Amino acid sequence: MKIRTNWRVMVEPVTGYHSEASERDAKELKSDIERHCDTNSVAILSTLSCSFCEERWDEFEDGMPACCDKAQEEWKKKK
Repeated sequence: MKIRTNWRVMVEPVTGYHSEASERDAKELKSDIERHCDTNSVAILSTLSCSFCEERWDEFEDGMPACCDKAQEEWKKKK
C-alpha cells in the first residue's frame, strides 16, 4: 500500500527572470513566511543558467560551459 508523506509547499515570488530583485524578493518572502507560519525550515533555491542562451548551466570536466558557443568563447577569453 502506498501513502504520501513528507508534504511540502513551494512558493515562487513574482519577479523578473534575470532580475537582481529576484534574490531580494525571495529573501523578503522567506522572512515573511518565517514570521507568519510555523515551519521546520524555509529555503531559497535557484537554478544556475547561462546568461547567453538561458539554458541550465552545465560544464565539461575542464570547467568549460557545455551549453552554447557564446559561453564557450567567453570562457576561452577569460582563460
